[in-house]
Amino acid sequence: MTYSIIKATEKDGVAMLSLLEQTELNTPIEIMLTRRPNAFLSYKKECENAEVFLVKREDEIVLEIACLTHKLQMGGSFLKAGYICGLRKKEGIIKYDYRQLAQTIFNECKCDIYYSNILDNNLRAINVLTKEHKGLPLLHPVCKYSSFVFRTDIKNKSKEFGFRNANETDCGRIQNFLYKQRENHDLFPAFDFKQFAGLDIRDFYILEKGDEILCVCALWRQEGFKQYIIKRYNGILKALSVFSIFPKAGCVLTNPILSFFVAKNEKQEYYTEMLMQINTEISKKSKFFTVGAVVDTVLYKILLQRSKATQFDSTIYLVDFKHESNAVMNNNIHIEGGML
Repeated sequence: MTYSIIKATEKDGVAMLSLLEQTELNTPIEIMLTRRPNAFLSYKKECENAEVFLVKREDEIVLEIACLTHKLQMGGSFLKAGYICGLRKKEGIIKYDYRQLAQTIFNECKCDIYYSNILDNNLRAINVLTKEHKGLPLLHPVCKYSSFVFRTDIKNKSKEFGFRNANETDCGRIQNFLYKQRENHDLFPAFDFKQFAGLDIRDFYILEKGDEILCVCALWRQEGFKQYIIKRYNGILKALSVFSIFPKAGCVLTNPILSFFVAKNEKQEYYTEMLMQINTEISKKSKFFTVGAVVDTVLYKILLQRSKATQFDSTIYLVDFKHESNAVMNNNIHIEGGML
């Protein structure tokens, strides 16, 4: 059986949805990630330099995968990093030599490093992708990462701190704050709004005392280029889903992602206060929000203690196409969940 590898174009975008939408996140809340109305244009909106590769059997798409390029910090400098994502394969298509596809991605994308993210409950993908196969890239685990979906609520806020929406004049201060607090953190993104589709300085919020920034975060809405749709509820959530606090099955989630959530010196007090303040802000438009953290960090421990959350655990991997294992990660990792 003959297969061909091509680069996707806009005309492939609608057909690509059939593979994207055949796979669901198998969790207590079954959620489908899709990129309507045109998957190719969705990738291009998310990352203007995105490369999308298709494996076709005659005119039928049987596999698709994307590489989104970003500027991420590694070893104290910014490198071109390729995020390997969107791998979907038509059910039943098993006799395919993936070595040619891997080599095509490596040759075409020309990134300094590559990385990927796999949900820990996706055992099928883990069993296949993390085993060493001749000619295929090795996956080296970097860190554990968890995303939490919280329901908004109103809590007491401290009067000790100021909280406000950022404006254009804050851009330089926020950038300097983030770079200082994330100095030598591997995988931290360059503060370049071209990298962040649909996000600008007006989506940021500041916790401050006097003229000093203590914590920042941004509310990143992404449903304009990729959507999470609730397919069904399972277990106890199936019974509880009749209550109005739960989005109805079939609805597109409009939860903002709490992004660039960074506190000065990783101080727990600042993270906690910002969470209380931003809760109120989000509740004006959304019932839920998503926030993630690298496991065992201060922020992760704070999020873990909060109740009423749905948690999604995953592992970040370096994708080693050359089997060289040259990329050495330090102990400080920052993953921007909005870019996963």
